Amino acid sequence: MNGAEAILRLGRFHFLPGGFLVYAIGLAISSRAGFVPEAVPASLALAGVLSAQLMTHFVNEYFDYEGDMLSDRTAFSGGSGVLASGIVPRRRALQLGASCLVFGLASALALASMGRTWFLLAYAPLLFIGWFYSSPPLRFVSTGLGETFASLAVAYLAPVSAALSQAFLPLQKSIVLLPLSVCMHAMMLGVEAPDRPSDELSGKRNLVVRLGMRRTARAYLLIFFTSLAAQLSLVLAGSLGPPSLAAFALSPAAIAVSKWMGEGEPLRGKVASMVAFVSVSIFFGFALSTLAGA
Repeated sequence: MNGAEAILRLGRFHFLPGGFLVYAIGLAISSRAGFVPEAVPASLALAGVLSAQLMTHFVNEYFDYEGDMLSDRTAFSGGSGVLASGIVPRRRALQLGASCLVFGLASALALASMGRTWFLLAYAPLLFIGWFYSSPPLRFVSTGLGETFASLAVAYLAPVSAALSQAFLPLQKSIVLLPLSVCMHAMMLGVEAPDRPSDELSGKRNLVVRLGMRRTARAYLLIFFTSLAAQLSLVLAGSLGPPSLAAFALSPAAIAVSKWMGEGEPLRGKVASMVAFVSVSIFFGFALSTLAGA
């Protein structure tokens, strides 16, 4: 693995389609509100959202180093493994995270210079949560609230940032993002589940470590079906279109994830990979249904 490939793996670039998807949802909300997307602001907002995502990945790699060294890695959990391999110095991850932060701020300032200062209303807290999700002194991931903060950042603040790059968005228009944020919370539990033993050993007190696997399994299912109930409520209220109800088709997969997690711990091998992969896939499916109905 050469240096360039190592950096790509370190940045977890295979997660970037998620950034594109939540960004697209934000533009769809803006369009539904009657605003025709403008190319330059939209491009700057996309650069900002993806920079924030990459910043979070790099910073997480740096501050989660000890725990990732102990984990059984999957494609969606346990870190990239690049720092553990020694190919890239650990400090490089923090440097790359800081570079992404600067690039994101530059995008935000460019939008502000175009009169889109309201973009900062969502983008500033997005950067704040992304940086301090894993880094001290706040380190949200170890407070038991990290999953909530991450869900707020990815599934609410990122798409709202995209929408605000076009025009000011009344708060009530963003309510359509709440079910997606709840679903994201469930996904976080699924991605964290395979790493529970290593997270506990390294002192990473996330919600899965605090609850234990069996209670996490029950919480996962409760949170997921809460997101479906919220989605249905918004469709009935006319805030989302009927295509958003396609999310209900994800129920069997969510039940399967809960069953796998409830069988005990530690999650190993194929089961660990399936829990993480299916959890991420469910979130993508839910996001696509939200986009279709936005």
